Amino acid sequence: MVFVSLWPSGCDYFSYSLHAQSISVNYFGIMKNLLAASAILLMVGCAPDSTKLLQGYSTEGLTYENTSVYYNGKLAATLASVEVALDDGKLVQEATFVLTSNEYNDIAVNIIKLIQQKKEDPNWEIEVELKL
Repeated sequence: MVFVSLWPSGCDYFSYSLHAQSISVNYFGIMKNLLAASAILLMVGCAPDSTKLLQGYSTEGLTYENTSVYYNGKLAATLASVEVALDDGKLVQEATFVLTSNEYNDIAVNIIKLIQQKKEDPNWEIEVELKL
């Protein structure tokens, strides 16, 4: 009895199956890496940039001296506390300013922008407490 193979030599079903499986493993590995890279780029790209966020606010008329903020020469806010906190698994430093009057509530974000520009360490978070 003689068996004739229709497959070219070295191209049997077993080697074809292994080759197809390695292609699918490589394909899914590549897709997984592509998905992870896309997710990282999306998170970095969507992270708020404080310079863009504060771009529409003006610091005109505001001055920062020692631990106080002045608006057109009048005391508007003072440094009330400095804190260290654990936030989302990171140690953060916060500086909290308290407004001297509710008439300055409208410029609270402007004060944050001024302090952001003047501070030496970019890792500090700035907060302004409003007056009721």
